[in-house]
Amino acid sequence: MNTSLQLSLLIVLAMLCVLVTGNYMINRHQVLDSALGEHTQEAPLVETKKTFPGIAPKLKYDQLVEDAARTYGLDSALLYAVISMESGYNPKAVSKKGASGLMQLMPVIAKHYGVVDLLDPVQSLHGGAKYLRDMLILFNNDVSLAVAAYNAGETAVVRYGNRIPPYRETMNYVPRVLNAYRECRENPPRPSDVLAVTG
Repeated sequence: MNTSLQLSLLIVLAMLCVLVTGNYMINRHQVLDSALGEHTQEAPLVETKKTFPGIAPKLKYDQLVEDAARTYGLDSALLYAVISMESGYNPKAVSKKGASGLMQLMPVIAKHYGVVDLLDPVQSLHGGAKYLRDMLILFNNDVSLAVAAYNAGETAVVRYGNRIPPYRETMNYVPRVLNAYRECRENPPRPSDVLAVTG
């Protein structure tokens, strides 16, 4: 088969494809962009709105967090930030020091707030929310000190003159929670913003 005949057959085949599909020939970048655009509309592969870094709110806990925040008069964004830093939304998390659950409560604190099962997400969340509320009351709504007390204990904060205790862990923890809190307030988590739930 000579070259001109091969070329003619290719042209005929291309024309048939256009006629059958009703599409015009476009370059491969346009095809790729179009395909990606359609896929994004149906099932986005990436987040469509900014979410706060380091925080991946779990959809299954959203309602629990909102309810606890209302019950104890807290900003839900603060609860999201603390949970994210404490357990990363892992209700079975246990630290080397013995803190457990979503809110990483120590056994003494858990007992004080009526938490029987430290690994139960609802009990942990309510116990931690009550403790956080009490720390805010104790330190006149100073979020930095309340968060420091949540991490190091209120006694440590008082001992250092109502300042963040000079413990490396606490000094790292407080700004991380505050940054997450600020970002969460600016970009509140909503089911439509979180496209994948892991863990």
